[in-house]
Amino acid sequence: MSVKSIFLKDLKEEIAASCTQNQAITRESLYAKFGSPDEISGGFYNRGDYEELLVKAKKNLFFWRIATGIIAILLALTVIFLIHVIQASSVEIHITDLNYIEQQ
Repeated sequence: MSVKSIFLKDLKEEIAASCTQNQAITRESLYAKFGSPDEISGGFYNRGDYEELLVKAKKNLFFWRIATGIIAILLALTVIFLIHVIQASSVEIHITDLNYIEQQ
């Protein structure tokens, strides 16, 4: 997750919390509290918590790299297991006595 998406997620949570606390909230009051969309996008890099957002993004990236690695290992083990099962279940049948088959 990028810094921008972390920022947007946090902003949505803050706006949702404000709306929950105050049911009669208006667009103007949201703009007064959080800024207009242009102000928010323009001040993205100048925010005081930009470093905090960067740390969150790095933690999130680390988590996804670990999760991807674990999934790749599990997928490889599954393929190896399936190959083993297929090889173990393939059975060759040798018929040595054709007279026995004809009698049946």
